[in-house]
Amino acid sequence: MLKRLTNANEEIVEILLGHNFVIEALHFCMEHIPITRTLARKLLEAALKSDEILSSTTSNQKLLFFTVYTFFEEYFQHTTTISALAQLPTTNDKDDLEMFKTLFNLHFRNQDTDVANIQ
Repeated sequence: MLKRLTNANEEIVEILLGHNFVIEALHFCMEHIPITRTLARKLLEAALKSDEILSSTTSNQKLLFFTVYTFFEEYFQHTTTISALAQLPTTNDKDDLEMFKTLFNLHFRNQDTDVANIQ
């Protein structure tokens, strides 16, 4: 019903994230919203929050964060879109994403797990 509105994309993303549908929100963003560093930060924070909720019931801790982080890592390395080039990272945006990079390296790149070997 929200999709009938032409400018409801942000609200749809917020509803999906509010229900912990992070992957669905990412798919929606890929089709309807330009991918920016601010959006990446929002989705990474939601993935961390969802992983905290899921970690009490499953053994796959930080798997959602891993998925979302690797998507954005590849996206920002390979993108050549005008919108991505127009939004060069400011100092604050770069610092925010550096925090996620540090967290990712701490959980996945420094351990001998199956997840760390995914390329």
